[in-house]
Amino acid sequence: MQVSSAATTTEVSLKVSGCCRHITVFRHHGPSTFTDPELEWRDDHHLLITYHARPGDLQHCEKLVGQVTIVCTCIPW
Repeated sequence: MQVSSAATTTEVSLKVSGCCRHITVFRHHGPSTFTDPELEWRDDHHLLITYHARPGDLQHCEKLVGQVTIVCTCIPW
């Protein structure tokens, strides 16, 4: 798993078993902090991503990548 942030874009990517590249599962275009987004693995197949966003911020969250179910929860600023 990788978390990267450039200027105002934050991305989370996963490397799925059997795949040789990372897949971006979450992207947010807007301000964030060092603790944002918060990632919590519920088990080997369930990832919870919690993040802050303003109305109008562009954001994208994949729901399923390989055998991993992803739930993204937005908390307004």
